[in-house]
Amino acid sequence: LYLNGTDYVLFDICFAYLAKHNRNHFGDASSVVDFVKWMRATKHSERTIEMCLRLLKVVYGIGVSRGFYKINPVLDAKKNQVLATQIRKLPQEKSNPAMRKELTTADRQKISEVVKKWRDPRAVWVGLNVWMGLRPSVFNKICFEDFDVTSGILWIRPGFHKSEKYRKASDPTPSLVPPEAFELLEGYARKIGIGFTREKGFVATSGLPILGLFLRRPLGRSTMRRTWRAVLQRAGVEYAAPYAARITMINEMVSAGINVRDIATHMGNTPETIYKCYVKASSVKDIQNMAAKLQIRRAA
Repeated sequence: LYLNGTDYVLFDICFAYLAKHNRNHFGDASSVVDFVKWMRATKHSERTIEMCLRLLKVVYGIGVSRGFYKINPVLDAKKNQVLATQIRKLPQEKSNPAMRKELTTADRQKISEVVKKWRDPRAVWVGLNVWMGLRPSVFNKICFEDFDVTSGILWIRPGFHKSEKYRKASDPTPSLVPPEAFELLEGYARKIGIGFTREKGFVATSGLPILGLFLRRPLGRSTMRRTWRAVLQRAGVEYAAPYAARITMINEMVSAGINVRDIATHMGNTPETIYKCYVKASSVKDIQNMAAKLQIRRAA
């Protein structure tokens, strides 16, 4: 049920409900409806509710197939028209300020300094995230051989992308490895006992290239969240969600005048998604500068 085998948050939510209501399991469809109502009353998101229902459906499906339970309460609730309307996902606005908060250049530099001194070398993903803006999950999948250090490129394989367009691509897509990331890569290589040069990339003591997962062992979601929060706290940076680094980089690239097609390729999105989901509204200063830009163009 869980790829990393460590993140059991959804199970904990289900057990908390059962313990509060003095139940051993979800006995019928109405108990599933009560569970959904309880989750909404305790301010859980609709996405979390949907994931819990999906989890219960799988668990009880396995239980029914092995004779532990007679019914699957989630399936029964969804088959009942009245009950189905009560557990159906409700529209919910995305209003998490920590998700939209942007990191300043000073914030990112402070975070990088903390990452260099962090005891667990795998915290390098935090520093790379703030300078590259990739999805945190990507760092669990990339390999040493995906780094083309001499070209300043990280090749992202199709299966690593969330976007359907890139997921179906036949070839890897390039993401920029900015200059700020090289010092982090050098520090990471030193901590795990391998070599790193800007001419050859990651190499073993024998001089041969290093292969395999970049983080050596994937990090669970809860571990990544804890590490991110701890690094920001140590750096004295006000909390921002890991995804905020992605929004920061996209808006910085747009402000720098980089073609949205190039931004989309680096981030693993389509240009339409970049404009629709990430780019913030122009500031008053941006609008005021339009006149000067138009005059320069007309004069040319």
